Amino acid sequence: MSTPDVEGVAAPEGPHRDGHHYGIVAVTRRHNISGGETQLMPLGGGEPFFRTTLQDGQAIAFDDRLMFHHVTDIEHLTDEGGHRDVWLVAVNPWDERRYGAEYEAAVLADAKA
Repeated sequence: MSTPDVEGVAAPEGPHRDGHHYGIVAVTRRHNISGGETQLMPLGGGEPFFRTTLQDGQAIAFDDRLMFHHVTDIEHLTDEGGHRDVWLVAVNPWDERRYGAEYEAAVLADAKA
């Protein structure tokens, strides 16, 4: 979201990996904004080797183990504000899943340590 009072910071961590095998970013709606360019770059950073501004109904899938990804900030076009709605999907092999009771218990144990 971006409004006169809210900056549209899309990825405050900058170029990154999420630690999954694959990632999918699907844009469901862009409203009254500019920016929001999806970028893929080599591990460790550097200039993007792929960049696009995903439109409504478009998605990108990438191998999170082999590259960094990033999205640029958005800016509203009018004082009404604007937003970019997305689905983020992480995909891992079953034996490396990151959900369920066992995974949640391990995460909570680490948080208490």
